Amino acid sequence: MSKRDQEKRLKDRIGRLEDQVSKTQNLIKDNNEQLESALLKLKLAKSEVDTIRESLDENETHLAEFQDELVSCRHELTLLSGPRKRRKIEGKDLVKGNETKPKPEKLVSA
Repeated sequence: MSKRDQEKRLKDRIGRLEDQVSKTQNLIKDNNEQLESALLKLKLAKSEVDTIRESLDENETHLAEFQDELVSCRHELTLLSGPRKRRKIEGKDLVKGNETKPKPEKLVSA
């Protein structure tokens, strides 16, 4: 192989390698941009999840407080209502608000 042929082959190979290097650099640049975008979205999503978790914790705390206060108020109401009303109030299902089955009335024979 002549010196001229070797130079031509090397120049062709160098040209192809330079093209591949350029294409690969562009791919790396694109990948870095995609990675930055994905990381930003992840950071925003994590922040949103943290905010929702805080709100959920607050709401669960409030729910427990309201339920405790509700039970306390119902108990206080039964104490204030007197014996007849107390039986009527205590006869209600506190969760559903339905009255329990009434006692059957005695039949009077004539």
